[in-house]
Amino acid sequence: MLEREQSRAQVGPRAAVARLLYHWAMAWPGVAAVALGVAWGVASGTVSPVFGAAASPDMAKDLDRVRGKSVTQGRVCSDPARPCGDDFKPNELSFEIVTKFAFDRGEDRSKPFFAIILESGPLCGIPDVKRVEVQSLFPGRKVFLHRYFCEDFGDNVGYTNVNKKVGFLAVYGGDTAAEAKRALAEVKATGRFPAANVRRMQVYVTYQLE
Repeated sequence: MLEREQSRAQVGPRAAVARLLYHWAMAWPGVAAVALGVAWGVASGTVSPVFGAAASPDMAKDLDRVRGKSVTQGRVCSDPARPCGDDFKPNELSFEIVTKFAFDRGEDRSKPFFAIILESGPLCGIPDVKRVEVQSLFPGRKVFLHRYFCEDFGDNVGYTNVNKKVGFLAVYGGDTAAEAKRALAEVKATGRFPAANVRRMQVYVTYQLE
C-alpha cells in the first residue's frame, strides 16, 4: 500500500505537467509537436517536469500570460433556487460562464453587480450554517459567504473590491445602485445587521494551471 501511495506521489507532478503541455499544444498548434513530445516524456518519466517546463524558451512566458488573462463572462445568478451550473459550491454566488475553461486563462469574472455586506469576520471563521440561516430571511436574494482559498483550489471563488484575507457574509443587492439602496433598506429593516453596507463587486474564479 505504501509503495502504491509513493508511486502516486511521483506520478502526480508528471501528469500535471503533461496535461498542461497537452492543452498548450491544442491552444498553439505551432508548438504542438514539441509540446506533445515533451508531454509524453514527462508522463512516462523519461523527461523530468523541470526539463519539461523549460523545454521551450517561451513556455514560461506563455504560462505567465495565460495566468494573467482574465475574461469577463455573464451576469450573476441571484436566485438562490436557480444557481448557474454545477461548478459552484452552495456558499458561493454563481455566474454565467459562457466560454468553458480550456487552460487558456487564469481567471473568469462575472459582470459587475451590487452586494450588501452583512457582516465580516476571520477568513474561514464564519460557519456556513449561519449563511443557511440568514438565507431564510431573503428567499429571493442569494446569500453568499466569502471563503477564498480556505481549502486551496477547493475554494477558488472570490470577490473584487474586498480584502481577500477577510471573511464576510453578504446578500445580492442588484445590478444598479437604486436596486442596492432598496436592498439595503430591506436588510436594515431586519434589525440584525447594523453595520450592513453596499459594495460594488464582481465574482471571480481562479483556475489551477500547475
